[in-house]
Amino acid sequence: RALTVNAVAEHVKLNPNYAMGVFQRVMQQTMKQYITAMRINHVRALLSDTDKTILDIALTAGFRSSSRFYSTFTRYVGMPPQQYRKLSQQRRHGLALP
Repeated sequence: RALTVNAVAEHVKLNPNYAMGVFQRVMQQTMKQYITAMRINHVRALLSDTDKTILDIALTAGFRSSSRFYSTFTRYVGMPPQQYRKLSQQRRHGLALP
């Protein structure tokens, strides 16, 4: 099941708008920001630990378009997914610069 604001609200048996308000007061970020950060963290792990294509990883993490995925990933991580994967692989093999 996709991780969405409505799915979370339904799971905790609250109205979605009320759930979003409570979440934002407690977490100091919107539920959407939190979900996106969780998706990006999942993507980072998959980019580092698998040989799946970037498109497969984006779809697995719940992104519905590659353009949205690329812009979101770059905004959160500071580099595009291909560059992140390359640096991650270099670090894993001890090839990264200090």
